[in-house]
Amino acid sequence: MKQNFVLIILACCFIASAISAAETHEPKIGLKEALVRAEKYVEDKKLDVSALPLAGIYRSEPPNAPNQNCWTIIWAPKDPRILDGELRIYIYDDGRIEHGGSA
Repeated sequence: MKQNFVLIILACCFIASAISAAETHEPKIGLKEALVRAEKYVEDKKLDVSALPLAGIYRSEPPNAPNQNCWTIIWAPKDPRILDGELRIYIYDDGRIEHGGSA
């Protein structure tokens, strides 16, 4: 009886750890590398960010579209009342880089 109980506990622990590992994973491109690539992209494309400080970086991993997993790096105006003029660089896990915004 004790052996069965121990086996059930071990099986539950194994299943729980497998589920946790499947739900969380390291991005294919790390945060620092994404920032380096974004800065190089801005430089190569000659996008003017001289009046736009780096405002944020976040990770998107839509569950239904894994090909859209990316880092978004944002340069935005210093004045929070200015609602346009930001630049967003998207660094995708497959190596694609795109930009958007109104800068």
